[in-house]
Amino acid sequence: MPDAYRLLPFLALAYGVLWTFAFIRLMLRSDDAFRGRYDKPVWAAALIFVPVFGLLAYVLASPFTGLPDKNREASHTPPAARH
Repeated sequence: MPDAYRLLPFLALAYGVLWTFAFIRLMLRSDDAFRGRYDKPVWAAALIFVPVFGLLAYVLASPFTGLPDKNREASHTPPAARH
């Protein structure tokens, strides 16, 4: 067996882990985090129905910088307004 074929299980596992994290990250985003009305369902469909190209597009497009911090708004308000 050529050495390249020995890497296939590891590449498949790495791809599966990356796809899972991308899908979980997508599902954790609120609908308000997207610009368009159907952006979240389109990204989900791309990841599900064309997983290789959908994941590649999702990673390259980087539509999100990270999950929103719910405490961010509270930390930017003056202390008097927090009560």
